[in-house]
Amino acid sequence: MKHAAAVVIAVVLAAAPALVASHADHTTPMYGGQVAEAGLFQAELVDAAGLVLIHITKHGEPFATQGGKAVVTAQGPAKTVSLQLFPGGTNRLVAPGTLANSGATSATAVISLPGLPERTLQFKLE
Repeated sequence: MKHAAAVVIAVVLAAAPALVASHADHTTPMYGGQVAEAGLFQAELVDAAGLVLIHITKHGEPFATQGGKAVVTAQGPAKTVSLQLFPGGTNRLVAPGTLANSGATSATAVISLPGLPERTLQFKLE
């Protein structure tokens, strides 16, 4: 019995670095934006080329956004920008526009996906 417990402990300890590394990957940008953790999924906010996009992934894999929506708001000294995003691809929510002209250093996104609780996420803007 002691031998079996030692084997289980050894297996758990050997797997721990891989589990930590896979979780750390959740916060690594895949699309050139800023990532926020929503518990059930990860969201990456990208503001480029006249579009604001939120890419949704789960453990690094695309997560369907069909039937979803989001509102992204950036409140800055220049002005407040608020955009409604709608599905625009397998795992994207999209709106034409930019957050850059607000002068804001952060943005808030309220994301609604079918079958999941609504999530409010904070993103740093660069």
